Amino acid sequence: MGPLTHHASVATVVRVSVAVVLGIAFFWWGLHFLVGGRVSYRAALPGAVATVAFLAGLRAFSALVFQPLIVGNAVTYGALGTVLIVQSWLIGVGWVHQAGRRASRPIGVQAHRLGNGQGPPGSDAGHGHGRERMPEDVHGR
Repeated sequence: MGPLTHHASVATVVRVSVAVVLGIAFFWWGLHFLVGGRVSYRAALPGAVATVAFLAGLRAFSALVFQPLIVGNAVTYGALGTVLIVQSWLIGVGWVHQAGRRASRPIGVQAHRLGNGQGPPGSDAGHGHGRERMPEDVHGR
């Protein structure tokens, strides 16, 4: 029984490692691709790592919380209960992706905004507009 357990644990470590590496590569490339190259690969890496870490946390949370809830709600509410739990999980996935995207923002910009309530240089924050100026706004497009 010892060798079987050892091979199973090695296979699990390899499978998880491959999933983490491929997940980071996917979210790293995806952010760069989806914004048309306006975010460099170097700037996208923290967001990719954070997204994969948050997805791992969501997986652990799902195993502990959502799995028993699906069973309980399926018995109590039928199919509607299951749909509501799956919908809650999908909302969690959305939050994970949003949090990962936010991790790609430069730390200096976040600290500047938190420190004095003003936006970074070139933004409209603090001037009543309530949003940062995008490059398209600067050129009038």
